[in-house]
Amino acid sequence: MSRHGIGGNNPPEDKTISLKVGAALPKTLGRCADAYHEVRELRLAMDKDVKRIKERENEIHDHILEHLSKSDDTGASGLKYKALVTSKEKASADDWEEIYDYIVDNDRFDLMGKSLNQKTVAELWDNDEKVPGVKKVHVKSLSITKI
Repeated sequence: MSRHGIGGNNPPEDKTISLKVGAALPKTLGRCADAYHEVRELRLAMDKDVKRIKERENEIHDHILEHLSKSDDTGASGLKYKALVTSKEKASADDWEEIYDYIVDNDRFDLMGKSLNQKTVAELWDNDEKVPGVKKVHVKSLSITKI
């Protein structure tokens, strides 16, 4: 059993929650709420571990890139892996007004991502401002709280 009381494939009656997708769920919705919270807490704890590991990964990456960039070397080899400095071109917006003009003049809306900034829209709605072409939709979510 893990440190969070969540087991591998044990049935829900054993007071452990299986992490296997498709495993039996608790018989009552109340116990399902308990299971949801337990599994979510485990994931959040694991997310913290992953975040720390990612920070260390970035630290090592930046160290290698910084030192190779300062030297005449383009790479370095270890016992198992080698690191090479590579370069590729990426787009970076320099003048949004020119970009918008180009998009409209050339019907190239595929250059833009299709998502709304939910926070900004909510702020406009809070100020009773309507955003043309935007409608409110209700999305169901689940709230799990301690009792």
